[in-house]
Amino acid sequence: MRSIVSGASLALLLAAPLSVKPQAPEVTRFPISVNSYLSRLERSDSLAGTVLVARDGHIIFEHSYGNANVELGVSNRNDTRYRIFSVTKQFTAAAVLILAGEGRIDLHASVLKYLPELPSEWRGASVQEMLTHTSGIPNDENDWAQTFMQNDVKTQLANLALVAPMLAGHPLTDPPGSKWRYNNFAYDLLACIVARVSNQGYASFVKQYIFTPAGMLDAGFDERRQADSGMYVGSASIPRLASGYNGTPDNLMTAFPQMFASRGAGGIYATAEDLFHYDNAINAGRIVPLELERQAIDSAFTTGPNTSYGYGWVITHKNGITLISHSGGTNGYVADYARYPASHICIVILTNRGFTDTDSIRDTIFRMLTGANS
Repeated sequence: MRSIVSGASLALLLAAPLSVKPQAPEVTRFPISVNSYLSRLERSDSLAGTVLVARDGHIIFEHSYGNANVELGVSNRNDTRYRIFSVTKQFTAAAVLILAGEGRIDLHASVLKYLPELPSEWRGASVQEMLTHTSGIPNDENDWAQTFMQNDVKTQLANLALVAPMLAGHPLTDPPGSKWRYNNFAYDLLACIVARVSNQGYASFVKQYIFTPAGMLDAGFDERRQADSGMYVGSASIPRLASGYNGTPDNLMTAFPQMFASRGAGGIYATAEDLFHYDNAINAGRIVPLELERQAIDSAFTTGPNTSYGYGWVITHKNGITLISHSGGTNGYVADYARYPASHICIVILTNRGFTDTDSIRDTIFRMLTGANS
């Protein structure tokens, strides 16, 4: 177990004035209590990663657990990077909203307005429905990823040029706006829309208009690694990226995700503090205008009892508590980015174990901090 915050020990970290609120007894005890809980998970090999809790825009707890690389015995640290997989969808949605706020994307327009090479049968699917997973576009994620990896493809739009002819004549799976089906491929296409409308690469746009203004200094995108033969094989090395593991605590298996092929749906890596900075930037309206950010929640499609899906956000209402979040992973990593707007709490859990139950950890941490069940 290792915690790195400006070289301070955990004891010094807990003594630091990290919250703007008066240090009531329960707040003072919280870092010690939550660290005890998470350390028990670490000892049972149920947790390896970084956990960050913020309130009112200030970190009140941050600590790292377990190994970033089991084979080399390298510990996770607070500056360790993790693949966040589908938490990436929030950033793709934010990129779309930035361009919508500038009048360059019409959320209610057909996808064919921006990607006319797609099948004419998809004309009824709108950008907004793609954001909420209700477009009816078939989830051709496997074809998308295989085409990217089997060809000398460097951009999302170049891959679309290869994939589009394969989609000819494919009908929508449902009438647009009628049914919710989680769809990674639709978010790959949203990344293509961002690239085409902005006239720059999707990753370049996100870095310039989201990562930089938010202060996400360690965030980036999975890249292809070029072998000596000139062929592209696997992912490029990323400094301080935790190795991912699947299996069970007693039988770890190294994972080899290649998310460069699906950047818009899951290609980002980041530290816990990157997501904390992003959270503050979102709350301040520095990334997306606040009226559009509200639309990202208000336009959510109901997916089940007390649950809906907005523009890259899962919104749940339980016991009078609203949780706005997104998770990602299972192939070597699990990430959870959760926001509780009423209590101004943000919880970030990034792990490099594909079997980690981050939902349970998040709910327990929130209950320990507030006494409420989310």
